[in-house]
Amino acid sequence: MAAETLCPSCGFGPIPEGKDTCPACSTQFAANPLFRRAAKAGGQGVRKDQADLEATRTTLGGITGAVEANPVPTAAVLAGATLTWVIRCVGMLSDRPEPIWPLGVAAIQMGVAMLLMVSAGPAKTLAQVMAVVQIGCAYLAGGSPVAQVGYGGVGVALLVMTVAEPGDVRRWVGTGAAVAMLFFGVFGVASA
Repeated sequence: MAAETLCPSCGFGPIPEGKDTCPACSTQFAANPLFRRAAKAGGQGVRKDQADLEATRTTLGGITGAVEANPVPTAAVLAGATLTWVIRCVGMLSDRPEPIWPLGVAAIQMGVAMLLMVSAGPAKTLAQVMAVVQIGCAYLAGGSPVAQVGYGGVGVALLVMTVAEPGDVRRWVGTGAAVAMLFFGVFGVASA
């Protein structure tokens, strides 16, 4: 079953073929490159038939929601979490031994951030899974309670940013909360 094209602002869907604005909220989304990319195949020209066009839209990721239409905040939080896990695991924050296994989680987080940026596959679902994994890793990696709350708070902020169809306010508040939690987690590791 093909994914429906949804409005990136209000989540209304499906958007009828050929429309440049959302029928529900009148948001102009046709200028978004992801919306126009569904008709092109990697610069190779226009798709030949409707079935081919629909396959491109779902596999290359046409706009299917607000997270895919605005991937930068979520991808930036995932990349920041990756960086803080790497800094923590290699021992740059404290002299205490840190577990090495979160480096694998960090690599997966960076991969999900890249998928979000190219809007490929189930990037939103993977970002939600990584948010839950982030919370679990914060608890399992140990350290001070401040570090656990900081690293786990990033996962909670990611969930706030990706569940349902987040608006601009929820997306940017979640980004700010995630950045604050990253600093909180780094401080917790460094001060322990």
